[in-house]
Amino acid sequence: PPRETAANADQLSPAPAPSRDLLIHNVKKIEGKDVSTRDIVSSIISAANRKIQRKPRKSDKKWEAPRSP
Repeated sequence: PPRETAANADQLSPAPAPSRDLLIHNVKKIEGKDVSTRDIVSSIISAANRKIQRKPRKSDKKWEAPRSP
């Protein structure tokens, strides 16, 4: 897989501080354990998907049918 270059890293928006700090904290928990990069990435993606599914999106509200009083 292609490596991230410094130019590409500058284009990425940084994660909000609480999210970044939590991610770093969780990565430190598994340091030294025999965990593959693939498993770590898969876990991060799964957690993000759970968070998205749990959170109601504001954009969905505009598509709701108007309710009659």
